[in-house]
Amino acid sequence: MFSTPELIDEGVAAILADNPTDDVAVLAAGVVAQAGREEERRLKFSTATLDALCVIYLRESLDEVGLHHLNRGIGNLLVDNEAQRIALLEHDAALDKIMANISSQDEDLAHSSISVLINLVMDFPRGQQKVVEKKGIPLLLKRIENGTLTRPRALQLLSVLVQNEYACDKLVSLSGIDLLLDCLPAFLAEPDENLEHAIEILETASENGIVQKRLYARQVHLVLLEEMEKLVNQEINMDDDDYTPILDACLKVVVNMTHNDEVVQGMITEKATLGKFRGWMTYPGSILSGKAEDLVMCACLCIGNLARSDKNAASLVNDHQFAKYLLQVLNDCKSLKVQVATLSALRHMCIPAENKAYLGHLSVLEAVIPYLKSPTPDVVLTSTVILRHLSSEDRNMRAVIYSNSGDGTALSAALEAAEKHADTPAIQCEVGRLLAILIKTAAKSNAIDPLTKVCSNLAPVWNLLTLPYPTVYGEAVLALSLAFAHYPTPAEIAVPESLATAAPELFQPTLPAAVRANAAQLLLVVQTVHPEWTGRFDDIAQAALGNLPQEAVDMDRAIYDQLTTVLGKIVAHAASE
Repeated sequence: MFSTPELIDEGVAAILADNPTDDVAVLAAGVVAQAGREEERRLKFSTATLDALCVIYLRESLDEVGLHHLNRGIGNLLVDNEAQRIALLEHDAALDKIMANISSQDEDLAHSSISVLINLVMDFPRGQQKVVEKKGIPLLLKRIENGTLTRPRALQLLSVLVQNEYACDKLVSLSGIDLLLDCLPAFLAEPDENLEHAIEILETASENGIVQKRLYARQVHLVLLEEMEKLVNQEINMDDDDYTPILDACLKVVVNMTHNDEVVQGMITEKATLGKFRGWMTYPGSILSGKAEDLVMCACLCIGNLARSDKNAASLVNDHQFAKYLLQVLNDCKSLKVQVATLSALRHMCIPAENKAYLGHLSVLEAVIPYLKSPTPDVVLTSTVILRHLSSEDRNMRAVIYSNSGDGTALSAALEAAEKHADTPAIQCEVGRLLAILIKTAAKSNAIDPLTKVCSNLAPVWNLLTLPYPTVYGEAVLALSLAFAHYPTPAEIAVPESLATAAPELFQPTLPAAVRANAAQLLLVVQTVHPEWTGRFDDIAQAALGNLPQEAVDMDRAIYDQLTTVLGKIVAHAASE
């Protein structure tokens, strides 16, 4: 008579619970290990089976082979099972012995012990914390240093542990990063799972500022840039191996390094690093759409991070001509992820005042117009930010409003984007801010025609006052006040009903006093130009006046006087009517 797997599993669980001899226990653990490979069978074992295995594990009579089989049984029960993992954490002595066996001279026992811990800590922070607290990291580093057959497994466990911030700090304090970097040349010489796991560890650890500086001190970015190029060339040359995981991890390590200001200040002076990025950005267009796009994306992301300071952004544009290379990528590459990275880098370069006119001359404005029509919100958002930054310069302001390259003007494209992405507040905000800066620049230049053109589409600016972004209220009220002041016939400027709801928010004490002063001036102008609004701000103005004495000590006297005067005029104007 044949037994079903279910009956066998039930029998094995009963045997383990009955304090079997070592030989029987080892055989039973082997059955559990086999059953544990199948989810349906694995889930039928209760934590009582794991409890029994842990008790047996503590027997001094068990040899390495027996412990290895018990490891396999325990480890397979832990797969995707939080209850079993919690149960193992309660067997402190057994867990100590499993960890001690990481250092065993028996390779099979060491390997299976590490495998148990991998199954314990995978997506289980409590397990990660416990293994680190029990000094698991130095045990793993020793195993890695010795270069044994268990090294790949030790690296895999370490790659999971470093997801825990405490573990990452431990790895740094124990010079684990330096050990990995010492091993890196050997791993790179023969790319395999050792390299994959080592790069995964560096990828996670490189989010740590101390690690970023250590990696830079060892010039790891140059090593990884060379490796990335080599892997891509192998794939382009029809190599059957898929190096995507290693390539992605290398990319993230290098990009993470450029998040550190000290590292950035070093890289910006390195001809080799900038030269590599420049070379990747000038790959032929046919390759840009293929496997080399990861290199181009890496270059664009890193250059964008290097350009975070105005000084560096100016240098990258004027001394190294990277704006030209970014525009070339934007024109040649069809990859969405590369487009996002390229636009992001251009955004940083548009911020310094000294770059704005030159970037306008390079036709950056015309280049981003097609991207305002993208279905991808991030692309539209970044393109709009680029327009906004450049529009504070007079010629660029006029180009945004009037220049038509065949796809319409940048202004019309931005307005269409706002309509198309009506459910994306960030895009609504940036389009409103774009119009606000166009008004400010036109008013500063006393350019009435451009200002009039923008004022025919003020809805996005009014809309800024209704968005949950108080930091932009100041831009909106200033732009609207300028519009009323400079528009030839201010009575033609329509005031939306939404202002009645938004107005009280403009006088919250958390807003800067200067913003509130401009808001008061705007409300006064609105009720002066549009009599139908008279009296609608009376309660708001009186409440704001009542709160002012409490802020008198801390507020600039000139602004305090301005607020008091303008709010008083609003109340008086309402009373006179």
